[in-house]
Amino acid sequence: QATIKATLRAKENGADAALVVTPYYVKPTQAGLLAHFTAIADAVDFPLILYNVPGRTGVDLSVETTVQLSKHPMIKGLKDATGDNNRVSPMRKIIGKDMRLYSGEDGMAREYVLQGGDGVISVTANVAPATVSKVMAAANRKETDTAAALDAPLASLHRDLFCEANPIPVKWALQRMGKIEKGIRLPLTVLNSEFHNRVEVALTQALCIAPKEGEEAHALLSYGWPSRNLLLQGQLFDSGLINQALDLIEQNNGDFDIVSFSVQPNDQFSNADFNFKRPSSISLKVFAVNTQALDDIVGRLQTLVDVMKTAEGVLTVVPD
Repeated sequence: QATIKATLRAKENGADAALVVTPYYVKPTQAGLLAHFTAIADAVDFPLILYNVPGRTGVDLSVETTVQLSKHPMIKGLKDATGDNNRVSPMRKIIGKDMRLYSGEDGMAREYVLQGGDGVISVTANVAPATVSKVMAAANRKETDTAAALDAPLASLHRDLFCEANPIPVKWALQRMGKIEKGIRLPLTVLNSEFHNRVEVALTQALCIAPKEGEEAHALLSYGWPSRNLLLQGQLFDSGLINQALDLIEQNNGDFDIVSFSVQPNDQFSNADFNFKRPSSISLKVFAVNTQALDDIVGRLQTLVDVMKTAEGVLTVVPD
C-alpha cells in the first residue's frame, strides 16, 4: 500500500513513470514478487519500471518472473542491476521489444546494450551525461568500436563513483565540479578524504574537470601502462574475494577495467532467492606502471586466491 501511495503521488506530480524496487529485507518468494508488482500495476494505471538490485535488497527478481510481469500493460521496463549480462539476450528474445531493458551497472552498460538492452539508468550520467548518452547511442547502433572508444575515458569514473556507497561519491563529485553545494543527509556522510584524489583523477580522465597544473600525465597515466587480461572465477561475493582482489590491485599502485562480469543462474528461477554463493566470474584488464610491477600484482592476486580457499577461486591469465 505504501508503494501504491508513493507511485500515485509521483503520477499526480507529473512523473512519466515510476521506478519500483523489489521489496527488501523480507526476501519474498518469486510468487510474492509477482503478486506484489501485479498489485501495484493494477492499482496505479501508470507506467512502471521494475528495479532489480539484489546486492542492496537481498532478493533477485528472476528472469522467469520478469517475463511474466512483462505481460502486464503497465509494466514498461526493467532496471537490471544484477551485474549479470547473460540475462539480457534471453529476456529480449522472449519479451520482444514491448518492454525496455535498462542496465543498472555503468561499467557493464555498453555490453548490456550491445547484447540487446535499450540503455542504462546511470550513476555516471549524473556527472558525465553527454558522454554516457553518446556511448549508449553508439551501442544501440551496434557500433562496437565507437562505443568502446567513447566509454574508455569513463572507465575509472564507472568504478570510482562506487569507492564508497552510492550516492556519496557522486555528491562529492558534483560539488567538486561546482554543480551543487557541499553536504549530504544522514545516515550518509561526506566522502572520506582518502578517496578525494581518486575521484578527482577519474573526473579528469572523463574530462569533467580540468587537470591541475602539471598533472596531465598523472590523470591519464594508466592508459599508457602495460596491461594483462585476467579471468577470476569462484564464489566471489560470499567470500569477499572480488572486493579484496580489486583493493589489492589499487593498493599496489595498479589500475583495472572491468571487461565483463557474469553470475551462474539459479537452478530454479521460480522459487530461488538471490544466492551470494553462486559461482561468478569477472574479466579484468589490469594495468601497472611496468611489466615487473604487473607481474608482482598478478602474483599477489594468485596468492590471495590460494589463501582464500573457501572462495574456490581460480585465476587465469588470458592471452591477448
